[in-house]
Amino acid sequence: MFSYAIDAKPTAKLSQRPETADSLKRFFALVSDIRTFAFDSVGLRRTANYTTYVHIDKKYLIDLVSATGQVDFTPYTWCYPLFGCWPLRGYFDKADADTEAARLSRKGYDVYVGRADAFSTLGFIADPLYSFMKNFPVYELANLIIHEQTHATVYVKNQVDFNEELASFTGAEGALRFIRARYGDTSSVYAASVKLSKDIDTYYRLVHSLYSRLSVVYKSAISRDDKLRQKRAIIAHFKDSLAANYDSIFLTPSYKGLEKLDINNAFIGVDMTYTLDLGLFYRLYEKKNRDLRAVMATIKELSKRKGDCRQQLRELLDRP
Repeated sequence: MFSYAIDAKPTAKLSQRPETADSLKRFFALVSDIRTFAFDSVGLRRTANYTTYVHIDKKYLIDLVSATGQVDFTPYTWCYPLFGCWPLRGYFDKADADTEAARLSRKGYDVYVGRADAFSTLGFIADPLYSFMKNFPVYELANLIIHEQTHATVYVKNQVDFNEELASFTGAEGALRFIRARYGDTSSVYAASVKLSKDIDTYYRLVHSLYSRLSVVYKSAISRDDKLRQKRAIIAHFKDSLAANYDSIFLTPSYKGLEKLDINNAFIGVDMTYTLDLGLFYRLYEKKNRDLRAVMATIKELSKRKGDCRQQLRELLDRP
């Protein structure tokens, strides 16, 4: 990451060079507009994130390793001095990720290796744009930038779920708000973004349902072997249903092939980190009359208090 940051070039200077491709200049202009929207309309902290650019020979940034128990969703965590403990570990080299995954698998964990397009350094250094991002649909680009900028605005140490659910909410809602403001709600860009947003919501609902069904099994009094057998059956049914009914479930091809992935507790656990109590933030959104700046102002105040921010948010929402 730090070597990438050293190699990054300021987008403002690149935009002034005649040899810079027009498509790249348009990409930088779009990112600039997204950043302005994030600061002015969402209320996120002004930083130098995404004002530099670096070319890399990859289509994504890092490989992420996650691990959980085989008959529970308790995550394996890695701890870092400044960031606290996390249920994910990122690697720039896929071989290193596979080595760590194999080590955890030998210890009896369910393990999953996924991919990530970005991560936040929380303002310690300016996060750059990467060359693969220029091919993202507008919704994905805006969602990513606003998501990561949220981490640079509010980050509560050792409360990973709260941090990720907040960023998932602001990224998703902020991206749609930005696209509607920039292109109009009758534009093809907005229509495509709404479809993709709905598919993301559908996907998370499906995984939530799978998580709930497996949780019931894991909490039951049956033997470990019976839990493993039921787990395999439930996941197999989930995959078969996806394969047979994809076109009636999803609006876009974004999740085609999902049933071919190695779906296990670690795979499901990653999604729960980002979305398990996402509804809390939407409840706050409605309470604040769908005003993203008001939501962020409330969250900033909550983050300054001691204790469990998610529980404090629940208590705030339950007040008459």
